[in-house]
Amino acid sequence: MNTSAKSRWMLALIFVAGFVSGAACMAGLVWKHLPPPGMPKGSQIIERVLADLHSEVHITTAQEQELMPILQKHGTELDAIRNETLAKVLASIEAKNAAVEKLLTPEQRAAFQAHEKKRLSMFENQEHPTKAPQ
Repeated sequence: MNTSAKSRWMLALIFVAGFVSGAACMAGLVWKHLPPPGMPKGSQIIERVLADLHSEVHITTAQEQELMPILQKHGTELDAIRNETLAKVLASIEAKNAAVEKLLTPEQRAAFQAHEKKRLSMFENQEHPTKAPQ
């Protein structure tokens, strides 16, 4: 291989290495700034909205008192949506897991169940609905 071809290969390799390291760094930065898994509770959302209304809109105490029933209703609605969605997600995961487990050997099933337990740990801090929808 002549010097010119080696130079081109080295340049291409450096470019690819730079691209890969840049993508990895960007993925790390994005991951670091993502919110934790799961939707916040309605009360947490109300607190955030109320804080924004105070700091950005400069509402008065009287306005806050009038706004609270609206915000609390909104928080309750969001909690209902959150619980319904979480129940559907968990039911879907359970159905998928049951179908996958039927195709696995006992050893594979044990490994799969351990993997799923670890993967689903993101739901640990979630309030689980009492019953999944049918």
